Amino acid sequence: MTELDESLNGWAEGKAAALVLEQPLRPVVGTLVFPPTFAPAKKGDPSDYIIDEVDGQRVATLDTPGAEANRLEPLFLKPPLAELVPQITIRAGNTQRNLLELGHRAADALVRSVPDKAKIVQEAFEQVLVGDYGALAAFAPTSLVFGAWDSRGTGAKLPRLLEARIDAYGIEKRHRAAQYFSAIDYVETGLLEQSKDKKQLEQRSQAGFRDSPSGRQPGGVELVDGGRIVRTLTVHLAGIQRLGCGTDSERGSQLRQYILGLALAAATAPMSLFLRQGCSLVPPKDKPRAKWRVVGFDGWEEEIDLPHDAVLAYARAARDRLFPEGFKAQTWTATKEGAQAEVKKRAKGDDEAAAASQ
Repeated sequence: MTELDESLNGWAEGKAAALVLEQPLRPVVGTLVFPPTFAPAKKGDPSDYIIDEVDGQRVATLDTPGAEANRLEPLFLKPPLAELVPQITIRAGNTQRNLLELGHRAADALVRSVPDKAKIVQEAFEQVLVGDYGALAAFAPTSLVFGAWDSRGTGAKLPRLLEARIDAYGIEKRHRAAQYFSAIDYVETGLLEQSKDKKQLEQRSQAGFRDSPSGRQPGGVELVDGGRIVRTLTVHLAGIQRLGCGTDSERGSQLRQYILGLALAAATAPMSLFLRQGCSLVPPKDKPRAKWRVVGFDGWEEEIDLPHDAVLAYARAARDRLFPEGFKAQTWTATKEGAQAEVKKRAKGDDEAAAASQ
């Protein structure tokens, strides 16, 4: 066992509160980046960026924890991380999805639409409620890493044990406008009749048959006055410490080591940060690589090295201890009957709730 392995085992057992990486980033060119737009707080208002004031600086959200989780989890679809977790494909008619691709993970409606697996999944969440995470880890360990909420079933909540986000500090909001020009004059060429009907003209604009201005829109955020972009990754060791396998203390320890291995394997893996059009990020030029820090419960901090290859080896060993027989690829089939049964459960629950309130 290496010195790093010993440290990781100790951290899995609660000898520290968290592992944190604050990674500085920059746009691949220039100082302008485009954050995601979000639904407005008030109905009818346009979508906009999330920009807050923090310590006298404007801070824009470039990637939320939920979005980051959805970027990190698919790393387990391909080697070398794919071998660390079960690979379960769910078929629904002519469509198929890997369990790792589902937005709600093990709690997703598609999983509950598989008749011969729905009960197994429900029982796994029921065991979570009494402190046994082993059954869920056997088919959906990344639900423990990235979080899940069985809101439509047992109500079991799994917090994110690997949390990441990207923010831009010291920014000014920019705006943009555009003008769409149709290829030809469709009335003049006789392809369309002259019209003054407002609704018809609007329909022609929507279909691309008339010139149309887009109006003033959010045009990204500019880094100003020493502005910076930071990606923050946190592995919550305090949360991993709480995982267990009921009264089986040895298996509980193996589970904690396995989940820590998965979290760090994803957190340290090389990953493209092309987030969206206008927001492709890379590390700064001529600056040292950001280092991980271990943070203690009393606030002490210490810089550490977490090489991806070493972490990957640790995760493989932890997997082999917890699941010595390994994983076999599985295919689950969702059915119309399975989906309808889930809908009926919801209808029955609503009826019972209505009756109880009377």
